[in-house]
Amino acid sequence: MTTVNFVKLNYKIIPWEASLRYARQDAKEWQDAEEYTHRLSSKPDRVTSQEPTANLWTTPPIGWTKCNYDGTYHSNAPSKAGWLLRDDRGTFLGAAHAIGSITTNPMESELQALVMAMQHCWSRGYRKIYFEGDNKEVSEIVNGRSSNFAVFNWIRDISAWRSKFEECKFTWTRRFSNMAADALAKQQLPLNTQFYCYNYIPFVITDFLHRDFATANY
Repeated sequence: MTTVNFVKLNYKIIPWEASLRYARQDAKEWQDAEEYTHRLSSKPDRVTSQEPTANLWTTPPIGWTKCNYDGTYHSNAPSKAGWLLRDDRGTFLGAAHAIGSITTNPMESELQALVMAMQHCWSRGYRKIYFEGDNKEVSEIVNGRSSNFAVFNWIRDISAWRSKFEECKFTWTRRFSNMAADALAKQQLPLNTQFYCYNYIPFVITDFLHRDFATANY
């Protein structure tokens, strides 16, 4: 019997391992959406303080800015990144997405996205900021709780940019509360651009921002 190692999708040959990874990611996002829909149907009003908040986006401390970021990994193609900024009241301050370099694995894509987000935030004048992503291993590494020599160069770049901020923290959140950044990372950029910045709320993240604002802690 012949073993099929590849599947054909949209005229591209994709390894079966990648197809399986994409399927698992889609299933996880579907499950997150189902959980959120169930919560809204059972509690149509604002989330109460007694409800578990593990899956909810949270505002940063007063005087701080939060930057949610995410990266997408594509085998043999440049990775993409997306990020957005909100203040301590949950107010949208801006967003951007960009095409980066080719990376060797999803974690490198996340680290590259973080570097891009830090560079952008620095250029916009933010100096006290939380960078929040949904890759727990990245959070552990950049906070010095674990090490991975394979990504040493990325960590060195992150440390260099971190020193430029007055205060800079790295936090981890579940995918459910990082879906706005995830959508930006997956969104196609305007034709012939490698980087695009939004001073208005892009349509692709409108629903996610509304959900985050409605359930955030204040």
